[in-house]
Parts: sequence; C-alpha cells; structure tokens
Amino acid sequence: MILIKTVKERESLIDYAEFIHLLGIQLFQNNMHEKGIEFTLQALEVIPDMYLYHSNLTEMYRQMGILDKSIMH
Repeated sequence: MILIKTVKERESLIDYAEFIHLLGIQLFQNNMHEKGIEFTLQALEVIPDMYLYHSNLTEMYRQMGILDKSIMH
C-alpha cells in the first residue's frame, strides 16, 4: 500500500512539473518573459534532471540575450 501511494505521489509531482513547465512556455510566448522563466525554474526544482525543461530554459535566456545564464543550462 505504501508503494502505491509513493508512485501516485510521484506521478502527481510529474504532472505538476509538466503543468508549470507548459505554463512557463505560454507565459514566455505571450511576452511575460520573467514569469515564463520563473515557472520553468519551478518545474526544474521538481524534476531537476528533465532535459526538456533545461533546453527550453536555455532558449528563453537566449531569446532574451542573457547568454551567461543560457550557457548554464
């Protein structure tokens, strides 16, 4: 029973991370750049090794001309 609860909790965290990641992309695309980056960083706090989140964050920083942060991701 504990394992099932743990798996469900992990799935909920993954869903949450994906939601805030997609929200970050939408915000960025709607010229709310700082908020978009903020939400993408929050998604990375939940799943730090998610390549897609790093890739999108890199592109956000690149489009804003913040190359030093872009290189970090």
